[in-house]
Amino acid sequence: THQLLEETLEKRAKSELTLKAILIKSTLNSAEDILKNHIWDIRQNLEQPDSVMEALGRMIVLSRTVHGVGLGFVPYYYPEKGRLFEPYAHKSGDSIVKRQIAGPDHDYLSDHPYQAAMAANDAVWIEPYLDREGAHTSVISYLMPFRDKSDKLAGVVGIDVALQWLGDTIGSHHFYPSKLRSE
Repeated sequence: THQLLEETLEKRAKSELTLKAILIKSTLNSAEDILKNHIWDIRQNLEQPDSVMEALGRMIVLSRTVHGVGLGFVPYYYPEKGRLFEPYAHKSGDSIVKRQIAGPDHDYLSDHPYQAAMAANDAVWIEPYLDREGAHTSVISYLMPFRDKSDKLAGVVGIDVALQWLGDTIGSHHFYPSKLRSE
């Protein structure tokens, strides 16, 4: 009976882990799709730098797991904005906060996520990191180089998923509790 019970619980645990893996993969795919499917909205709003913020904000409301969206422009893309311009929109409770996060203390051009996307010249997932400037939490980011209507490189656009969501998903109710928990 004991062995049968263990086998049943093991099957349930495998099933639970498979479902969690599917949920996580689905969420990450959704973040990719949101970014890819809304590039047109950003392109349409490039004429006015402040309109870019609104386009970024619209992307956040499409998913409960997307924490933030940002766009680090190439230097002097908007001469009036100076060398660095990085609009970022993120969730804060029930609100969406939109602001320019680049500045003397934050030069995104030298940050790993920006450089990785530029070097790949393609969409990339960045390993988890603590985003002190934009999200103010640990995130995993999906980034891609971004081109304007004339195919000129405009910068790197990215979408952030908070690691807290990932931890909550993995740590949710377990059918087969860990032996470590019971000790």
